[in-house]
Amino acid sequence: MRKKFIWLITLVIFWFGAASWLYAHKLEIKITPLPSVVMVEAGYSGHKHGLSGGDVFIYAPRDSEKAFQTGKTDAKGKFAFIPDQAGDWRVAVDDGTGHKSEQILSLGEDFFLQKPTVPGSGESHPPEQARDVEKEKASKESEAAPSQAQVPLVWKALVGVSLVFGIAGILYGAKARKKSG
Repeated sequence: MRKKFIWLITLVIFWFGAASWLYAHKLEIKITPLPSVVMVEAGYSGHKHGLSGGDVFIYAPRDSEKAFQTGKTDAKGKFAFIPDQAGDWRVAVDDGTGHKSEQILSLGEDFFLQKPTVPGSGESHPPEQARDVEKEKASKESEAAPSQAQVPLVWKALVGVSLVFGIAGILYGAKARKKSG
């Protein structure tokens, strides 16, 4: 009876550990309307890096069947598009492995009256200059920021499974010690 109880506890611990690990695969979309352009960021919940190479489908307000624009996310999970009319835009992202996410973005007429700017700078630039200024600013920030090593998900899972087996081993060792002593 006691052996079954220990197995049950081990199974419950493993079940909850696996559930939280599997939940981390939810595909999420963040949509940020900037002056004259809309930025889409796609990634998995619980992960710091974005979805690289995900398929993006943009649907215009008046045509929900035919895609207004399609493409792939960049290495950081970002994709940008320039809408041409006000209304409810549908943004869909597919990672190609069965994870899909979709959101609706409502744009009003005021979106099209804004001047293009570089996010966070407060400066106005023509669109082509804005991209150059943004790249320059990003490269300066990346040089100034200290690099942090990212631990791959496989290693995190391996450590979690090892921890479960380690705890089970300690429990079995304690049980064997009681029997022999």
